Amino acid sequence: MDRRVDLPQEIFCIVEGGASHPFRRVRHACAGSADFTTVVSPWSSRLHATYHRYIPSIDIEILPAGEQGPRRLDSSKVQIIRHIPFLTMSEFIRAKLKAWALRGAENDASDIIFTMSRYWNRVDINRIPEQEMNDFVRQHREAAAGWMELNRKYRE
Repeated sequence: MDRRVDLPQEIFCIVEGGASHPFRRVRHACAGSADFTTVVSPWSSRLHATYHRYIPSIDIEILPAGEQGPRRLDSSKVQIIRHIPFLTMSEFIRAKLKAWALRGAENDASDIIFTMSRYWNRVDINRIPEQEMNDFVRQHREAAAGWMELNRKYRE
């Protein structure tokens, strides 16, 4: 029996800035750690952190809040799963939909399809841009059933 686990293709960490730039806060938190290194990419205004405890190492792209997700990370936009904060299903789909509309990347589309087909009943339709989602569903019919059920849930 094959027990290999597919590794995620990309991991993002959304960080609020507060009084200082969010990258400074992350660099400060990782300073002196043998497990993490950080590299700033000035040409793309990105910070990349690498976690070295596992082989292969894990690369994490650090994004300022508001760029690829909500501006404010509060309890209405973040859920805690096993002590780790994640975007809610609604905010995840919203962020991925925005990224897909800009880049048209297939990995963004597959993330939306996966989430919408399995977790549509945990999505707040008021957080999803309707026109963008309709455009997405026209191109990716696999998401149509979840989108239809979500609309039915909120329209009845």
